[in-house]
Amino acid sequence: MSHRPSGALVLADEPPALTLHLLGQFRVAVGPDVIRDQAWRLRKTKTLVKLLALAPGHQLHREQLLELLWPELRPEDAAHNLHQTLYVARRTLQPRGKRERYLVLQDEAVLLSPAAPLWVDVDAFEAAVENARRHKTSESYEAALDLYGGDLLPEDRYDDQIDRRREALRAEYHALLLALATLEEAQGRYERAEAMLQRLIASDPAHEEAHRSLMRVYALSGHRQQALRQYQIMGEALKREVEAEPDPDTERLYDDIVHNRLPAGEPAAPLLPRSMGAIPFPSPAPRAAEPKVAQQTNLPEPLASFVGREHERAEVKRLLATTRLLTLVGSGGCGKTRLALQVAAEICREAPPANPYRDGVWLVELADLNEPSLVPHIVAAALNIVEPGGSTVLDALHDQLKARSLLLVLDNCEHLVQACAHLCDSLLRACPDLKILVTSREPLRILGELTWRVPSLSLPQSPLKGDRRRAPLDVGQYDAIRLFVERARAVEPPFNMTADNAPVVTQICARLDGIPLAIELAASRVGTLSLEQIAARLDDAFRLLTGGSRSALPRQQTLRALMDWSHDLLSDSERVLWRRLAVFAGTFTLDAAEQVCSDKDIKDEARASSPLAPRQTGFILHPSVVVELLSQLVNKSLVLAEPAEGDVRYRLLQTVRQYAFEKLSAAGEDHLLRERHRRYYLALVEKAEPALLGPAQATELKRLEAEYDNLLAALTWSKQASDRHGDDASEHAAALAQLCGALWSLWYARGSLNEGRQWLAEVLARRPLLDEQSHGALVKVLAGAGALAWSQGDYAHAQAYSSESLALSETAEHPTSMTVAALTVLGIIAQDQGDYVRATIVHEESLRLMRAAEHAFGIGLTLNALGNLARLQGDYARALTLLDEALGIQRANGDQWGTALSTHNLAQVAYDQGDTARAKTLGDEALRIFRAIGNTWGTAVALFNLAEVALREQDATSARQLSTEALGLYEALDDKVGRGRVLHLLGQALWASGDRPGALRVWRESLQVRHQVGDKLGMVTLLEQFAAAADSEGDSARAARLFGAAEVLQQSITIAHPPAARTDPSGSIAQAQTRCSAPEWQSAWAVGRALSLDQVVGFALNESRPA
Repeated sequence: MSHRPSGALVLADEPPALTLHLLGQFRVAVGPDVIRDQAWRLRKTKTLVKLLALAPGHQLHREQLLELLWPELRPEDAAHNLHQTLYVARRTLQPRGKRERYLVLQDEAVLLSPAAPLWVDVDAFEAAVENARRHKTSESYEAALDLYGGDLLPEDRYDDQIDRRREALRAEYHALLLALATLEEAQGRYERAEAMLQRLIASDPAHEEAHRSLMRVYALSGHRQQALRQYQIMGEALKREVEAEPDPDTERLYDDIVHNRLPAGEPAAPLLPRSMGAIPFPSPAPRAAEPKVAQQTNLPEPLASFVGREHERAEVKRLLATTRLLTLVGSGGCGKTRLALQVAAEICREAPPANPYRDGVWLVELADLNEPSLVPHIVAAALNIVEPGGSTVLDALHDQLKARSLLLVLDNCEHLVQACAHLCDSLLRACPDLKILVTSREPLRILGELTWRVPSLSLPQSPLKGDRRRAPLDVGQYDAIRLFVERARAVEPPFNMTADNAPVVTQICARLDGIPLAIELAASRVGTLSLEQIAARLDDAFRLLTGGSRSALPRQQTLRALMDWSHDLLSDSERVLWRRLAVFAGTFTLDAAEQVCSDKDIKDEARASSPLAPRQTGFILHPSVVVELLSQLVNKSLVLAEPAEGDVRYRLLQTVRQYAFEKLSAAGEDHLLRERHRRYYLALVEKAEPALLGPAQATELKRLEAEYDNLLAALTWSKQASDRHGDDASEHAAALAQLCGALWSLWYARGSLNEGRQWLAEVLARRPLLDEQSHGALVKVLAGAGALAWSQGDYAHAQAYSSESLALSETAEHPTSMTVAALTVLGIIAQDQGDYVRATIVHEESLRLMRAAEHAFGIGLTLNALGNLARLQGDYARALTLLDEALGIQRANGDQWGTALSTHNLAQVAYDQGDTARAKTLGDEALRIFRAIGNTWGTAVALFNLAEVALREQDATSARQLSTEALGLYEALDDKVGRGRVLHLLGQALWASGDRPGALRVWRESLQVRHQVGDKLGMVTLLEQFAAAADSEGDSARAARLFGAAEVLQQSITIAHPPAARTDPSGSIAQAQTRCSAPEWQSAWAVGRALSLDQVVGFALNESRPA
């Protein structure tokens, strides 16, 4: 809990509060800033914070920590590790340069946040449990339950200490649910009691007390068959989970229910649960003392149970208390009617003041009514109001209702919205104690109306992770999953959630956007189709999702009927826009909708190759009407509007999009709209392309990320259309080339190297379809293919593509950014392969061209490359001059990527000169910028540089952690050059920390990679390190062979190693020579020099002697 009392004065320099969530997932925030998972550089840093968060007083003696974290290590080694772990944890929790406030070592104890506000959810939950014990009220129980976010640290399974605490907290949670359920039962709120017990059973399927209480609740509320069915469910769960039979108390209750000895409305005394020692079980109030609740209502009895929606039910009740007209809006099938009826039924069962409607709750069903003028008559009939002969039915309603207090539920108003709006306005003005709850796909839009959008059912936000055995429990808490399981059991009683089927059930519910009707229809297929078959057929959801309840409204028996109903309620122009919006994938902007869906270029399109020009469809949408039509579709719940950083983005649910696209195809507009869609997004990326090199770099990257689903849709259609070999195949291939030529820098920046190379390869495979007009796009594609290939260490393809791009670009009047990209790749390939002469020639030619063209980005990039080349050759004065000039240009031009790259290379110069403090400062700045702009490759490079600095400062632990993080990024990028380099560095960190077998293993992997990419410089250093390792193990002959092979490889490189990076092997050679005779040494040395490169690599990898 917080160290600062509630309401205490916050000083200006008080540090931000430290917030720790341990229930459900581990999450830490400092003030408003959540610490990302990848920021925890060492696993032990997270463990340290977890242990302190759970410890009494949030402090542990250092000896306790050493024993808990490193029981297998010697005390001095464990103490060193604790020092390093504290250092990393402090850097993670607090900005550098700030006074240590969150982790403090004091009097041999480590304290968590002794000088800053601290909030831990476990502390808050346990305090709320104590409060619930004292007060025994619904509010206190619910407050405690709200704080239980899930099991304690679910990622830390098999830790005995945490396991015991986890089970204790889970028992408290179960006890709370059972206590609240009993309290609700005692007060006659059976629906609430049922909800609590269902939550408990979902968490612990073998909890017999919960099953027994649920049986009793069902029986008391008049649902005797459900009570008996619950007995069967409990028996199956006990047998499955614990191989047990029901106990005698349960058998007696079952017998009482079978023989009807438990009258509805008279609860039996609750059986005290054996596990409820933590929270006293509340005693039920005597039934006779309860106030009588008015049961004036015509609400129907539900034929199926209502699943979940606890939060939504509470919110609707809260809103009803604040307004006289509440309209529940949402898309078809989202559950508006069921939610409204459930809330109304719960209110009916309440006593005043929770139920303020002394004259009851009344439902008016309007779904089957098609004549607007009959709405007042249907309302009067529902309320048993007789229409007078001498006045209007509206007058009769006013007269009869003006002195009555009731809740009127108007269900399904969307097709009668004008008539319903007029009636509601009239009744609310005349009847002061009347409240109205409306369900509709669009608001009534009258004065005093409060609109609340009914959301889809809750779903897991990401794919299932962690212990798969926990999957049924983990996803079973989500309403969409619970609904699917319950409805599946209705048609296939043996159905159960298992670790094997939980991912498929989750996929089905997610594909259906959590829409209740769609989920129920899918669940009805269980038994006739496997879950995998259901998931596979969702691409044709309208054929699959049929066969709903025959007692349901016709439009709710199939998903298609539901969508047809929505479509039929639209005006002609709304239908046109709705179907055209189906061309968008993911989210889209208003501008995109106006440009793609309106008919602003009819003359040009009439001449296009589309099979049906817009004039032929009979509908012309002017751009000016799109915003109004789009607003109407949002109001009618057919399009979702979502805030997005000062803007609004729109999207269609997947099932809605499928239906709308069918309509688009049927209208013959699919080809035309795909053309417009592609044209719009091509213009967008081409406009963004130069901005990626300037001040708006980060903004444009973020913008393109938001549009990525649409960009992929445009790419996919262009590829598919060009494969059809029609008359327009060349046009589609050219569009694909333009898109890919503009997008490769995005793929590079976001680290999607494999994906980018695959798309660029698709263009190059269609070169026969490209004509002269695609010359510029082809230059870009080849430059991009070269850059992405180089980023993955594929030098052969990188050189071929970049050379061809350069040759084609020479025909251009002025050099472009593609010229500098190709030249830079060719220069760096030569540099990485040790050919510094060739690298210098290429970079200087690039600089000459860029200066002549006054191409600021190209000048900065080339100066940076030349500066780095000078550094590699040991000319630090020239390197600093060039890099400083590059940095000045890049900062002036707002080139964040170039600024980060030059800053990184300046850090490398400082490192080479032995100034590790400056190297670290500059390296941290480069890392910050790379991360800010989302550049994965740059982040990996900066991490590598910082790992080198840490190793030189003899901080092997940090070096290992930083290089491991960099390795993960290089592997994600599939960057072979970077992977080879960082594996080498990781091996050095392992060697320095005493893990010699691990170091040799990693070095062998590095040698394989560096041999594959032709990195001779790196191979020389590795061979020398293998030789020194062999000598340290007493094998001087092997050491001599490896030193000899390294010498030959070094002599094949025209330029020496960078002076700071070059390790002088003479000392190691001299030491190894002392271990054997001169003839033996010379012989082994000569054998090593005679080995081919492949032979020496094989020798180093296999530890065998060459023939």
